[in-house]
Amino acid sequence: MSELVAKLDRIISEHPDQPALVFREHTVTYSRFADAVNRLARALVDLGVRRGDRVALMLPNIVQFPVAYYAILRAGATVVPINITYKQGELRYILEDSEAKGVIAWEGFASTVAAAADALDHCSVKIFLGDRIPAGAHSFVRLQEKSEPLADPVETSDEDIAVILYTAGTTGRPMGAELKHSSLSASAELLWDQFRFHAGDRHLAVLPLYHAFGQAVTMNAPLLTGGCVVLEPKFDPAHVLESLRQHEVRWLAAVPTMLAQLLDAADDDLQLPSLRYCITSGAPISEELVSGFERRFDARVLPGYGLTETFSLVACTRLDREWRPGSVGQPLYGLEVAVFSEADEFLRPGKVGEVVVKGPTVLRDYLNRPKATEEVLRNGWLHTGDIGYLDDEGYLFLVDRKKDVIIKGGFSIFPSEIEQCLLGHPAVERAVVIGVPDPKQGEEVKAYVVLREGMKVTAQDLISYCRDRMALYKCPRYIAFCDEVPRSTTGRILKRMLREREERTLEES
Repeated sequence: MSELVAKLDRIISEHPDQPALVFREHTVTYSRFADAVNRLARALVDLGVRRGDRVALMLPNIVQFPVAYYAILRAGATVVPINITYKQGELRYILEDSEAKGVIAWEGFASTVAAAADALDHCSVKIFLGDRIPAGAHSFVRLQEKSEPLADPVETSDEDIAVILYTAGTTGRPMGAELKHSSLSASAELLWDQFRFHAGDRHLAVLPLYHAFGQAVTMNAPLLTGGCVVLEPKFDPAHVLESLRQHEVRWLAAVPTMLAQLLDAADDDLQLPSLRYCITSGAPISEELVSGFERRFDARVLPGYGLTETFSLVACTRLDREWRPGSVGQPLYGLEVAVFSEADEFLRPGKVGEVVVKGPTVLRDYLNRPKATEEVLRNGWLHTGDIGYLDDEGYLFLVDRKKDVIIKGGFSIFPSEIEQCLLGHPAVERAVVIGVPDPKQGEEVKAYVVLREGMKVTAQDLISYCRDRMALYKCPRYIAFCDEVPRSTTGRILKRMLREREERTLEES
């Protein structure tokens, strides 16, 4: 079996009666967790899931997410986590692209899943959690009740693909980053080495588990080191603060916008004596927010930087080092990080160039995208598309992005996907989408729209149009109507000029 599967087995045998998962008032021990995983794994095998098959997973942060995740792995298949806010078209694209054998989802997503999987012959296994099970589908709970535990996991190797995480790509359509069993195992090892997680430590999983950051830092690493994962399906600042207090959470992982909201929501008399560390990534964080959070909660903030293609963190502030404002810390032990010139030559400290990464957590490839894979994996280095520099002591500073990806609340949004959506509206002649600074989200989505001659439509009409067709977080917050968008002499749209316009407006306001 792969080291990833074997590692979890060892933890279960060492800590059978210790809590593995906490959800509201329910606690699941490692032995109960193992039983639930093995029963579902048996059910998957009996339903025809085989080694190498892909199974989509569309669940919120509840106990059944890690259960299904590891059941899929023990059945020898590959997990395809799905953003739970996705609409029919977004889900169908991933089911088609990944050629998913099946889907495990919450009953509330049943109509979306049914429409997305319609006429997809390869997507034959549908399992829903809840009481309202559509015809032809299976009940998550009943499958577990009637299935005997799978005695031994289906044989897998470290080279098998464990997870396919979809990320924004250079074509504007999401691409599936294929991550091996060895990559997930190495990620847990690197995170343990970086943070010294202890068995019994409590970690709050409020970051979405379908996202690389949440999956790696708040689920896999804790479970593979004997920790306890406290699950929160929704980020509500007041509720999260109470959960941190009630469950005596030691480790919090969050994007900066979450930290700011927790700070704002905390009552003067609230104390979180168990909270010691907060790992943050996904967007730049201000010195004011770091110092304010640390003073208020007496918990150390550890800014970092990660990618879907590296299964989360690449660099982070170390426990034995001070954070340098503006930096994302130093590379994790076991990863190599460098800065390259346009000619793919090493640049010395202080010189700005493209950040590149090498190490055991890097993706194998993009599913069915050999050209895109070749573009980012060159000479053993992952080219991140991020622009930055390393200082003399190895602290990494990010200054820009080569790609136009918008980072909103820690989520990557590809502008061309929104542009294509807007162009589907009969009144829209042209649409250009950029990210604009936002104090809470890091960036917000703004669309510049040119209307067809004689057509009229309001900004709210276009926003509502997008909301009916894509996840809410991707939809434009702002719409600006214009007669034309700036172009170069060759006709290429100059988003840089739009960004500069936004910066000037911000400076003047």
